[in-house]
Amino acid sequence: EEKEGSKAYEVAFSGKLSVVEACNALRETYIRYKCREVWANHPHFDITILDSLFKHCKIETPWKFYEAFDVATLVKPFLSEVMKKEFKSGLTLHVASHDALYEAKCLQYLLPRLQGSSLFG
Repeated sequence: EEKEGSKAYEVAFSGKLSVVEACNALRETYIRYKCREVWANHPHFDITILDSLFKHCKIETPWKFYEAFDVATLVKPFLSEVMKKEFKSGLTLHVASHDALYEAKCLQYLLPRLQGSSLFG
């Protein structure tokens, strides 16, 4: 855990962009790709922080509060421990880009299956 924490810290604080540049880049990407939703492992935490950061930088967030969805809500009941382990393989815990990749793999696997199920009528 300590090694992973050190790696996460190193990656998080070795960027070349300022906070304002990073917020603008995220906003531009969201708009360019016409995103309609934002997913986070726990949006009440992650998205709240991003919303506050955008506000502090005086940049309008590209998403509305109702466009934030929770990856963990889908993963917990619908993804086996074997699949979770497979999706985490080769990734470093708590490195934001690795966490995002893991969450994206989970969504790519789950969403098509759930949309075709009786859960969604």
